[in-house]
Amino acid sequence: MTTNLGRGLASSLKGMGKKVLPPIGQRVVVAESVARGLTVAEYAPGSPAHEEFRELTKAVDKILER
Repeated sequence: MTTNLGRGLASSLKGMGKKVLPPIGQRVVVAESVARGLTVAEYAPGSPAHEEFRELTKAVDKILER
């Protein structure tokens, strides 16, 4: 889940024709995985955080393919 500020910023940027990448929510599992020296995919595969990172990765890959 994103914050109100984040949603507002993304909406404003889109309104100006700027590209906006998928958000990464503030999730405890991200901090827990870092504390254990693991990626989110290793620590919590299938979690909402893992899916958010997958979506971000897809979006970046799409940009880099151009």
